[in-house]
Amino acid sequence: GRRIYLMGISAAFAIFSAVFLVMPYYFLWKIVDEALDARPDYGAADIIGNAWMALTFLVFAIVCMFVALMFSHLCAFRTQKNVKKFCIEHAMTLPPGSFATEGVGSMRRTIDDCADSIHGFLADQFPDLTRSRVLPAIVLVMLFLFDWRLGVAVLAPVAITIVIIMSMMSNKAIEASMRE
Repeated sequence: GRRIYLMGISAAFAIFSAVFLVMPYYFLWKIVDEALDARPDYGAADIIGNAWMALTFLVFAIVCMFVALMFSHLCAFRTQKNVKKFCIEHAMTLPPGSFATEGVGSMRRTIDDCADSIHGFLADQFPDLTRSRVLPAIVLVMLFLFDWRLGVAVLAPVAITIVIIMSMMSNKAIEASMRE
């Protein structure tokens, strides 16, 4: 409908939440790095300031996800209402014999269940799905920003695992046994 832009706003806030969710790890890394550099005078390291920044970004992540869920719920409630309204209007145009095999109560339950499942996806799953799609990319970027060798060390086992799984899946004997 006209309020589809609310899902875009919800997705944007879910992405902001994902970015803010990774930032505490950056500040944790800074705490460890500064503590190791400042040894033995730990007072020279800005441990408290970095800890507060980590907490601040964690709070921002929670607030952004709350806002994302708020916008997605606004859109989902409107969509749920419109789906129910459209289905009922369509049911009213059906010939009276259409309700002979299925009762009106059964049809109403079906409409309610379908509209509720649409609401569940739009309101709750969409922001989570958006954040879960973006978070791995953000983590990879952060790995390479910390240290490119760390990024390669983390990605090498993933690449090897993908190659092994692909070789297992392309094995003709396994394919034949799966068909049986």
